[in-house]
Amino acid sequence: MSARLIRRSLLTPFLAVATALLVAAVFPGSVAAHGEPVDCVGEGAVFDDAPSELRICFSERIEGEFSTLQAEDENREPVQLLEVHTDLDDDTALVGTLPELPSGIYTVAWKVLSKDDGHVTQGTTAFRVGGGPPVTTTTATETSDSVPLMEILLRWLNWGLTAMVAGSLFVFHLVLKPRAEEPGAQALLGQAQRRALRFAVLAGCTGLVVGVALLLLKAAAIADGSVARGLSDGTWWRVLSETRYGALWLAREGALLALTVVVLLLARKWRPATVAAAVLVPVLATAQALNSHAAALADDEGFAVAADALHILAASIWIGGLLALVVALLPIMRLGPDRRALAGAVWRRFGPVAAVSLGVLAVTGLYSTGRQVASLDALLTTLYGQALMAKVALALGAGCMGLLSALLIRPHLAAPLARLLRHPAGWAPFGRRRLAALVVAEAGLGILILLAVGLITAIAPARGPEFRPPAPSTAPSFLSQPVDDLVLTLSARPNKPGKNLLTIDVLDTRRPSLAPVLGVSARFTYLDRDLGSTSVEAVQDGPGRYRLVGDDLGAAGSWRVDVVARRQGLPDSIASFDWTVPALAPETPSRAVLISNRPLRAPLTTAAVMSGILLMMMTASTWAARRLPLRPPAEETRDLEPRPGAWKGAA
Repeated sequence: MSARLIRRSLLTPFLAVATALLVAAVFPGSVAAHGEPVDCVGEGAVFDDAPSELRICFSERIEGEFSTLQAEDENREPVQLLEVHTDLDDDTALVGTLPELPSGIYTVAWKVLSKDDGHVTQGTTAFRVGGGPPVTTTTATETSDSVPLMEILLRWLNWGLTAMVAGSLFVFHLVLKPRAEEPGAQALLGQAQRRALRFAVLAGCTGLVVGVALLLLKAAAIADGSVARGLSDGTWWRVLSETRYGALWLAREGALLALTVVVLLLARKWRPATVAAAVLVPVLATAQALNSHAAALADDEGFAVAADALHILAASIWIGGLLALVVALLPIMRLGPDRRALAGAVWRRFGPVAAVSLGVLAVTGLYSTGRQVASLDALLTTLYGQALMAKVALALGAGCMGLLSALLIRPHLAAPLARLLRHPAGWAPFGRRRLAALVVAEAGLGILILLAVGLITAIAPARGPEFRPPAPSTAPSFLSQPVDDLVLTLSARPNKPGKNLLTIDVLDTRRPSLAPVLGVSARFTYLDRDLGSTSVEAVQDGPGRYRLVGDDLGAAGSWRVDVVARRQGLPDSIASFDWTVPALAPETPSRAVLISNRPLRAPLTTAAVMSGILLMMMTASTWAARRLPLRPPAEETRDLEPRPGAWKGAA
């Protein structure tokens, strides 16, 4: 294949990238943080008395040994925390034991390592001790730049090299083996097999090195961005030996090393290596999926991880197998028309499997998108969503290239299109010498798809709280309770931690009244932890109505409010109300509705299930009808068949 032809075939992938960049320019993206803070008692609250501990809750499980809290007062003087650890009963909560604090505003900087997807996140939160309004200065950011370029590059190489190893093994076993009806092709396909195995060994060894680089990058993120510090203080070893990320890293590196050894044994014709490869490839995909965004989901994470692992396997068979075939078959396709016919026959074997892999990618991709992207607005306005759209566009482009290749090597598939275009002799806008160019273009698009995967897995998914529709409050706006011959009603506005307006209505149900109400008071007791009790006298605001303004409901959570009505000559009437103060949500960027903020999970999951059923039906019917034929019928590929004896002696 000429250099000019290669340049032309690579033009399409770069046009697709330009299109993706245009989409990003039209819809400016943003990057959220992994493991963002969620509602938690004490966050942004006001405490009358200094709390003994600070709790910050997160949307993911965290590694307590690699998470830190650093506090300072309003004069930016450091406050030494006595202890920092995760909650023994809830490893999504980071707890800091506080010394005795005087009144004032305190800011706490936190950094956490997610136990689920291995990302490092940092941010700040604040609280107030003593009177005053609540403070809500919680922020969350990635520890690196908004777009971590080095991590994206390493993840791209990681995904690509893993796919190359798995794909090379697949094509070695099921595509490149000579068939009985191709006696003259054995030497050529034997050489192609050896090239595929060498390609797999090179990818496996390089992938092991990339894995080490990813481990050092993770240690550097924990050690304030310094690789040298992460090495010198042993952070890399602690990450490897004490974290879930380290265990999964060992599993991934071990599976990749074992696969590389299996490839070497396959080159020596060791038969058990085939079974070992069939076991190790799913293990490698599962190890990758267990360290992905799917593992950080709050519900049905097992099913999400399984879908992610299946997605990785399908991508490895398609893209990895495609790259392996390019390396193995391009030298054959340069040898002349007869050799191109042999390459066409091999591509014909790969086509149905590639089509099924694309179908699996579509099904699992729909499901995963519904889990990781909150809404249509989240898809359009975040870098994660834009990268996902670019990945889909690249996959569609690669699929079109694969379809054109299939039409060239399976002319009977083009018959309906030929009739539509009024080509009675057949449809051939491309010569069959362009097969190599189409294959290289499809492989180039596959490489760019893996680059998009590196970006998608390095940044936060678009499912943050800023994309969720406003949830209806579960806290009651008022409560009533009959006591003796009175009905006492309590309401609070805005019913948030800090200053509130409490209204107490007293309705006397007896006529005539036994005695007038002399006064009303309220006693507040926080139930989630011991903050003591406070009692406040209410001010009469009209007949039977009393009001109370203050910071008595100073923390989110469960309260008991005892309302006491005093009457002359009668015992006090006391109504006990179980009251809930909703937690203050962390500050998130305000997002106006662009198109829709309706959740995508339900419709995309339904589409994934229906697509999966359709894919299984089509695959089963095609398999039953054709049983994956190994060569095209003679009447369909007369000009693809080599001349008699053309392969004999080829080496």
